[in-house]
Formats: sequence, C-alpha cells, structure tokens
Amino acid sequence: MSLRVESLGGVDVATHFIRVAENPIPCTVPSISIHPESQTIAAGERATLSVTASSDSPISYRWIRGGLSIGGFAGHETDDGKGRTFQTPALDHPETYHVQLQDFCGTARSELATVTVVHSPPVASFTWTPASPIAGEIVQFTDTSTYAPASPPTSRRWDFGDGDRSSFPQNPGHRFLDAGTYEVSLRVENPGGVDVATHSIVVKNAPPCTLPSISVHPESQTIAAGERATLSVTASSDTPINYQWLRHPGAASSNAYSETDNGRSSTFRTPELSQTTRYQLQVTNSCFGVIFSEVATVTVVHSPPVASFIWTPTSPITGEIVQFIDTSIHSPQSPSTSWRWDFGDGHTWFR
Repeated sequence: MSLRVESLGGVDVATHFIRVAENPIPCTVPSISIHPESQTIAAGERATLSVTASSDSPISYRWIRGGLSIGGFAGHETDDGKGRTFQTPALDHPETYHVQLQDFCGTARSELATVTVVHSPPVASFTWTPASPIAGEIVQFTDTSTYAPASPPTSRRWDFGDGDRSSFPQNPGHRFLDAGTYEVSLRVENPGGVDVATHSIVVKNAPPCTLPSISVHPESQTIAAGERATLSVTASSDTPINYQWLRHPGAASSNAYSETDNGRSSTFRTPELSQTTRYQLQVTNSCFGVIFSEVATVTVVHSPPVASFIWTPTSPITGEIVQFIDTSIHSPQSPSTSWRWDFGDGHTWFR
C-alpha cells in the first residue's frame, strides 16, 4: 500500500508491504471469574469492591453505580488475569454497583453488588438549669444526645410532663407553673432507631419573701485630710442581695444622697477625702425589699499650719522698704486659707 503527499515544494510517495495472516487469533469477550460481593457497612464508611476477569486482549473497567458511570473508564489493564478494585465514597444510604468490562472483542457485565448502609441509633440525654427550679421560673433544657456524625437526628420530641409537648426546638426553655414532680422526656430518632431519655424534675414553690436584715452597720470614723476610709456592713437575706453605697458631702443632716461609682459590695473604700462626708448603704434583694443602714460619718481632720516668715534687709533703716516673705508650713490637703500681718507700728495687712 502507498501514500502520495503533495505540497508547493513537490510530491513524495511512501510504500509498505502488509502481510495478512490466513488464520487470525480467535477473539473472545472478557470472562469474569469473581464478581463484586454485596456487603454491609456503617453509615459514613466506604466499601471496597473488586472483580477478577480474564481475556485474550487487554481489559478496561468501568464501575457503575445505580446505572450511572463513575469516572468513565478507569484505565486499561495490560496483564491478563488481574482483578480490578474500586472504593466507594463515604455512604449514608444504600447503593448498588456493577462493573462493565471491555476488550477488543466486546463487553461483559458483572453481577450487581448491593452496599447496605447501617445507621447506629442515637443515645438520648439532656440536662436542665436551674437544677431545682421554683414554680413560674423558666427552666432551660439542653439536648446532650450523642449519635454518629453520619446519622444525625431526624426528629426530636420533648414531653415536659405537664401536658406541654414540643417537637421542634433542640434546646427549649419551659416554665412549670405549679410545684410538683414532673417526668420530662426527650425522644430522639434517626435512621438507625429511636431512644428516649427521662428525668424527674422537682419544682418547688418560691420561699417566703422577706426584707433583708443588717446585723452590723458601718461605723463612723475620723481620718486625716487626703486619706481614705473603709466602710463595711453585714447583711443577710433569703434571696440574693444587692448593695449600693450612698454619700452626701458635709456633716449636716440631709437626704440629698448620691450613688457612689464603685460601691456595690458589702465593703466600700472611699476616695481620698478633703471634707467630712456621710455615707449610707442601701440593701435590696430579689423580693424588691429595701432597707438602709445607719449613717456613718467620716470626719476629716486637717493638720494646723506652722507660721513663719523672713524679711530683708535684716537691719532696715528708717524709711526703707522691708520685704516680708511668708515661709509657713502646711500639709498639701490643708492649705492656708487666710493671712494677717501686724507690723507693730499700728499697720496691719490681711488676705
């Protein structure tokens, strides 16, 4: 046989002799000796399928899931008699697989292999807070059920034991209106099964609401100007207590108290004081009861000044101006408020 090729540059011819055999090799389709086997796996796992086939010519394999091709042809085998293995993706539902084999002479199809997926059932559990609720209080329930990642719950159902049932919230809040013992249950379902967790919750009536009481009142005290005083009180109540320290500058009686910035505990440390200040503590509880402590007066004492002065010239003459300089000593918190000079000649000066 020959091939003649022509271009602008000329013509060329290639010729080869091909011998055709009188007795060709017999052609047969692939033969499957071991088909892929059906198997059962847990949800989220992968199955491994394999087939063993033989042929007089190279074989190509194509795995098919539910009648759909997976990745086209998976390559060509060059050695006869070798099996082909396929690993499925992680499965959460049953699937069917088969493999199609092809060689130069035709195709063959394996038997169908079913991969059955088994889901593990959930383990229902829950917690609640507060652990000992009172009637009318909102109780927060939290679903703490466990399950395999590939088998999440498909439904939840709460039964609070008081006629109220809820199928939707995973972590509901519920109010028990009356005291008593309630059987609360959580039913959790997934493809693997159903589980129910039940707990008895005791709901009590609220304790009697009483005013807080103060057993130790804050004490009046005396400090030096610029120092800080520490005031404390001892109070008790059947319910949690809130504290608010109040202050009023000056020693005179007055109701014009104002809240302190950081006085919200049973002990309060005043800022540095430069004047006498009165303090009082307001104590409240969750029953909205309010009482006030006795008034504590923080008396501020100022240290007296030490008067002294110098003059120049030290030996003045008649008619000469003498310069006097105040060298008195006082604490920074107690500065001088007035001066009065007496020059001994009937003249005085003050400010």
